[in-house]
Amino acid sequence: MTDSEARQRIVQVFLSARAPLRRSDLGAAGVVARHSEAAIEALMDERLILALGPDRSDPPLVWAARWQADVERRTAAARAELAYAVSAVGEVPDSELDIESPPSRAFCEFIATRYRPPEDKRLLCLLQCSVRRPFSSSPSHASIRRAIRAATGFEPAAEFAQCPVHVVVVASKVGPVPYELQGCYPANVGAEGVKHFDADRYERVRPILASSVADYLVAHASVYDQAVGFGDGRYGEVMRDAAFLAGRELVVLPDELGERVVRMGRTHPRQYWQRYWVQVFTTILEWLRPAERSRAKERLRALDVQCGGWEP
Repeated sequence: MTDSEARQRIVQVFLSARAPLRRSDLGAAGVVARHSEAAIEALMDERLILALGPDRSDPPLVWAARWQADVERRTAAARAELAYAVSAVGEVPDSELDIESPPSRAFCEFIATRYRPPEDKRLLCLLQCSVRRPFSSSPSHASIRRAIRAATGFEPAAEFAQCPVHVVVVASKVGPVPYELQGCYPANVGAEGVKHFDADRYERVRPILASSVADYLVAHASVYDQAVGFGDGRYGEVMRDAAFLAGRELVVLPDELGERVVRMGRTHPRQYWQRYWVQVFTTILEWLRPAERSRAKERLRALDVQCGGWEP
């Protein structure tokens, strides 16, 4: 059996499979191990096959298109279950929404205890919230989404089911909000961020918000291989507090001494998220497989990005 024939046979096996498969299952389907490994690696590099679960040595593998349909069904179910949980405590006027409000507490409790991130997500990206709703429509998030798309080939909001990076927003008045649930109440209520709080209010909210993010990190630690945060000022403080409480390693960006975007096309960035989004890109780059890493660098070059402190 040639490598090409092995690839064709593996595709057939996955298309007909009714459940996730492990590499060892392919032998029973007549695929010789020495041919299957290279084909599986290539299919995973192309995101046609996805690895699930915490077992990194021999993870269950699924055909991506079928898994994506399953993710969409699970997401719809999670939204419905979350809406029911929050409705049980009732809504509050938007102006009174706070991290300690009953809807926010119900949201956090659901996220920490009943919610499950998709099992194919490998990198967690904590991102500070924005004034705009949904969060993904904000300019600051646009820069990070660009970094993720350049690195992986997929946009974490519009192509949620395909993207291996999971964005979770640290929302000042709600707590951790997975991107796929950003349209749910109370995460969809516009609000100012912790950087706008006065000192007394921030000192009250900071430990509560950090604790809720830590709960997320602890509850879902087995899903992700790595975690990175992008949060300036107070948001960075909250993320570091959460990592300490959870006992979890978390790279918190931006690093003012690290890589930065000097120019993209004809534009010269001014805002910190416009200058430092490339740091998220390089963090993801280290986590990618060799073939994926090469394609990521090609996508970055196509954006005509000039960087300081790093050469793509």
